[in-house]
Amino acid sequence: MISSYREQFERLLPQVERPVRYTDSELFSVKTREVKTRIALLFPDTYEIGMSNYGLKVLYHIINGTKTASAERAFIPWVDMVPMMKKQGIPLHTLETSTPLSEFDMVGISLQSELGYTNALAALELSGIPLRYIDRSEKHPLIVAGGPCTANPLPLESFFDAFLMGDGEDAVREMADVLASTKSKSERLSGFAEIEGVWVPPIHGRSKAIRKRTVSELRFSDAPAKQILPIGEIEHDRLVVEIGRGCLRGCRFCQAGFANRPQRYRPFEDISALAEEGISATGWDEVSLLSFAVSDYPRLDELLSGLNSKLGSRRVSLSLPSFRGETFNERIGKRLLEIKKTGLTFAPETASVRLKKVINKNVANEEIINTALTAARLGWRHVKLYFMVGLPTETEEDIDMNIDFIRELAREAKGLAVNIHVASFVPKPHTPFQWCPFTDVGILEERISRMKEEAGAKRVRTKWARPDASFVEAVLARGDEKLAKVLEGVLQRGGYFQEWSENFKLERWLETFGETGVDPAAYTRERKPDERLPWEFLNLGISPEFLRAEYSKAMHEETRSDCMNGDCYDCGVGCSATDRTPGKIQGKPIPEDSTGSVIPRACSETANGPFRIRMKFEVGEAFRYASHLDFVRAVYRLLRRSGLSLCYTEGFSPHPRVSFGFPKPVGVTSRGEYVDAFLSRMPQKSVALVLERCTPPGLKITESRTLSLQSEAITKAASVLQYRVWPSPEEPFQQLVHRIAHEDSAVQVSVCDGKLTVFLANAARAKLWNSLSLIYKIPTSEARLLRVERVDAYAAAGDRLIPLLEETS
Repeated sequence: MISSYREQFERLLPQVERPVRYTDSELFSVKTREVKTRIALLFPDTYEIGMSNYGLKVLYHIINGTKTASAERAFIPWVDMVPMMKKQGIPLHTLETSTPLSEFDMVGISLQSELGYTNALAALELSGIPLRYIDRSEKHPLIVAGGPCTANPLPLESFFDAFLMGDGEDAVREMADVLASTKSKSERLSGFAEIEGVWVPPIHGRSKAIRKRTVSELRFSDAPAKQILPIGEIEHDRLVVEIGRGCLRGCRFCQAGFANRPQRYRPFEDISALAEEGISATGWDEVSLLSFAVSDYPRLDELLSGLNSKLGSRRVSLSLPSFRGETFNERIGKRLLEIKKTGLTFAPETASVRLKKVINKNVANEEIINTALTAARLGWRHVKLYFMVGLPTETEEDIDMNIDFIRELAREAKGLAVNIHVASFVPKPHTPFQWCPFTDVGILEERISRMKEEAGAKRVRTKWARPDASFVEAVLARGDEKLAKVLEGVLQRGGYFQEWSENFKLERWLETFGETGVDPAAYTRERKPDERLPWEFLNLGISPEFLRAEYSKAMHEETRSDCMNGDCYDCGVGCSATDRTPGKIQGKPIPEDSTGSVIPRACSETANGPFRIRMKFEVGEAFRYASHLDFVRAVYRLLRRSGLSLCYTEGFSPHPRVSFGFPKPVGVTSRGEYVDAFLSRMPQKSVALVLERCTPPGLKITESRTLSLQSEAITKAASVLQYRVWPSPEEPFQQLVHRIAHEDSAVQVSVCDGKLTVFLANAARAKLWNSLSLIYKIPTSEARLLRVERVDAYAAAGDRLIPLLEETS
């Protein structure tokens, strides 16, 4: 059955946007393992978003490292694919083995955002799994949720068998053990109910307090070094190393800050080892250091310096998440610039001194301006700043201060482009602002409009999140079980991908609220501090008394210093002194090289180099739907992880000196893709043998040879492209010959064994699908459904066609 619908699914790929997202063409994915338990990890968004999620990578690594369970991944198809899958009865299936989700023992779904709830339900619908757990039988998998939104899972209570709150590293192992040692659904749920951090609604109800799961340290063995390397570009296309977890700053709006306490740091040597192993394995050219409060990492400057020393010779840059503002300095800026410039982001939230006290984020405006000036002086050309509107007690005067601050920043930081992103404040459970109201959408739209128009300047660009979408997020964030029928109704109205602005329609939600009799105002209203909250039985570690005290301080515009630099204020987590104190961290600083600059020089022509190597690749089925840019990235990374001595370009963003042939059309396989690379020295083995051991699935190097530096570039030398197409046209051959007489590109055709061979001249301008449309007398959309292979590319010398591995100058 799998093979039959897989064939159907593959026939859909030429008809959709970015078909490469549906193909299993990665390095380091785990295909099959003979184990007792199979777990599907579903990320309820596109492949590009899901594969950028670090938590998914961690759980995949851990489960596939156990002896009893295997993990596979699934993602939500984009809106162009969903109706075709439904029409043809193709179930949602995993990327690794094309197994329907309904055939797994457990489906784990990551809930990253409230607006992603309908996608989570859509995954069950597309899998043929009943939405509500009460309607599922023994034959169905257990449906388990994890992720940030389990802080209040009540809107989804009717749909999931269990919810995991907090850290998943240990809990997911225990779940796998339960699944492997039991068979019936009741036994498995009973086993889950005994795991710390897991809420099983049919067993626990709301009578038992459920405390979140917390790992005491960031273990090296839990972190994936050889992270899955996609072919297609993903949202965050780089190696990720988590350096810390948790935040003690105490920003009162931030659920992540409170929910992920205590603060834990990864040791220096572990970070270095993960970065070095990951870069060597994948060939990525950037390492992102992940943490909720990255600038709080002890001796961050030493860490950046040591990593640059280790990775700089490979031209690997470092990037960090957003800064608070006061923690960025010239030393850190220089470390980030040693290889190439990456993004620089700050999150002031507001410029109002009064509101800074309310939200407990006391970063002076002057510090942010000075930071921006430092960045401009060091060579940055743009910065991004995050603001929020609708914060508790916010007034028009506070918006005025935001506008004045942005104007001042643009005026002071001459030459620096300022990108502003404005979001609407959404009150979240388990924060001091969980009692606050959500501001009226009309007011939010007016304030965002003011910031956009009045703060506008030549070098200021403003983007914003839709307030009407934030309104729905606010309803779901503090919602309860009554919203289950709303989610079902929105899904029935086509409510997929509600996090994507182009797919969000407020009318869809308002109609469903009206139809179900649910009043959204009941969830966005202000609540009294002594009011009982539906999610109180879930314990994320922060005591209700502490949250009420913080709420009171906020309403009185009082701040509280963070406990990193002061005394413990007894929030309820029970941190140890080591958890709270910067500078106390296991491990030694990463030793720096003593050679000075970490940046290798670009090659200059000498008696020994550079050397120009021309390589010929085959592109197979796994790479068939890769775009030309995907192919370029794959080759860059292949060369990086090969260990070859590459020459690099000059400038702020150096990359290997590599040139490519004419782009292969998407949906075409090939036996003749050419790449030129410049090496500073030659390897002892042939380049083809060196690369052969580290090529990804679907890519194969067949030949390589050294050419003179004066040889023509591939695109200048090549003038004829040869393709093989099947099935061949049904018309007599002479009709085809007559037809191509009117086609500028097609110079020769032949038919043999049901396959058409066509040579296209004017390689730089040839349009394959247009030519095939003319030859076959079909629309280009149908031409894309043909099977096509690029046979080779040639240089023309009179009547001769010269292979590109020969000298052409």
